[in-house]
Amino acid sequence: MARIREAFEYQNGQLIWKYRPASHFKSPHAWKSTNSRMAGKPAGKVKADGYVTICLDGKNQYVHRLVWEYHFGDIPAGMEIDHINHNRADNRIENLRLVTRAENAKNLAQRSPTKRNGVNWKESRKRWRAQITVNGKPLHLGYFPELDSAIAARIRAEKAHGRFRSTNDET
Repeated sequence: MARIREAFEYQNGQLIWKYRPASHFKSPHAWKSTNSRMAGKPAGKVKADGYVTICLDGKNQYVHRLVWEYHFGDIPAGMEIDHINHNRADNRIENLRLVTRAENAKNLAQRSPTKRNGVNWKESRKRWRAQITVNGKPLHLGYFPELDSAIAARIRAEKAHGRFRSTNDET
């Protein structure tokens, strides 16, 4: 965390490069050059997947993780940082939370037409399939001719079995 605070200031979800000490660099030239170009400017770039990354100490790092560590210290083993509003570029501390991998996986945006976890088209049956994971095991909810019916089955299962809630949950 000390290294992060030496390199950046946090401002409303962005990390701003500080004027950094010579000890952060391999040569006096790199120190002068980098500070003259970067100090006071927002750090990072948005990647194709929507996450913002920064190259620090020769390694690409995710800004949301650095922001969390800036405020709270090391991320505990087995834990991840989740964007509450699912906007991967929104790294305001109030939009970040510490979650388990399983909790974070429940918030993954689906790349299917349904945009709903646990509902997808099963081409071999020409039907919509609904399922939910309960205690780490998939539970088949059925095949449905209509998308709305499959989504309704999934919603009923979420209410019955619970789910990791997100701020934009459709249920």
